[in-house]
Amino acid sequence: MKDKIKKIYDMIIIGGGPIGMFAAYYAGLRTLKVQLIESLGKLGGQLEALYPEKEMINVPGFAKVKAADFIKLLNQQLNNYPVDIKLNHTVENVKKLDDVFQIKTNNELFYGKTIMIATGIGPFTPRKLPFDVGQEVENKFISYYVKNPKKYKDLNVTIAGGGDGAIDIALELLDYAKNITIIHRRDNFRALESNMVKVYNSPIVLETPYLIKSIDYNNSKNSSITIEKVHESDKKKTILTDHLIVSYGFKANNRLQQNWNIELQRNLVKVDQKMESTCPGIFAIGDANIYPYKQKILANGFGEVPIAINNAINEYSLTANRNIHGVIQ
Repeated sequence: MKDKIKKIYDMIIIGGGPIGMFAAYYAGLRTLKVQLIESLGKLGGQLEALYPEKEMINVPGFAKVKAADFIKLLNQQLNNYPVDIKLNHTVENVKKLDDVFQIKTNNELFYGKTIMIATGIGPFTPRKLPFDVGQEVENKFISYYVKNPKKYKDLNVTIAGGGDGAIDIALELLDYAKNITIIHRRDNFRALESNMVKVYNSPIVLETPYLIKSIDYNNSKNSSITIEKVHESDKKKTILTDHLIVSYGFKANNRLQQNWNIELQRNLVKVDQKMESTCPGIFAIGDANIYPYKQKILANGFGEVPIAINNAINEYSLTANRNIHGVIQ
């Protein structure tokens, strides 16, 4: 089979977010022949597409750094090595052919000795409210992420959600919004502890444990949201607000991976301590994988990169740019 294939990469990385970008850089650092496939028209993943103004605080070496600036730095780092980058390529199928993998995208076929999945949660759509709000309300009154915080200057903003995404948005808008209210269905939040300390010491209003029951949109400022206390339907409140941000997370769609002969858990790739999936030669890093006590933060994903690549090199003899004595050619 190899004799019929013109080009075989040591590693093909699927996903061009920050973890995939760093993986491509590190693979180049280890002198591998590497390809990076990204479905979007540019690298950077969600950080670039949805949260360019977000201040990141969990990246080593930075007290805080704007997401767009961090992606630029990753691009500069990536340019140090000859990585074959394919943008606007959506992976449609993966097959094992003897001792190489065939990756079919919407544009062409590629071949690699190993595969690194760095797709995050995969193609995603935001989780919405459990009731229909109508198209006008959806378009004018509700957002699911914050791309430009200045858009909310001097507005009364309500945020629905209790995870890192909701808390990050609330803290990001503190310098812009007039008032901020967070609605969460539990008294406890699932966000980074240090960020919750900031929230508790801020003027942000917390409405817990409450759920949104209805929206009265007036096509102008001072629309209202009716919230109901969990398990106590007779206890309701009305919140006047100019805009609602629903931060319930995203629904992942990793349906393609279901046909790759790899074991999934909650739609994520189950990996061992080498970051290898149940299919030999396919590895997964960052938010794409799952293992006991996994924490989804960038720092953790970056740490998984050398673990996965070093093990791939040792397990599958990835020595494309070295001679038999181990000297770089």
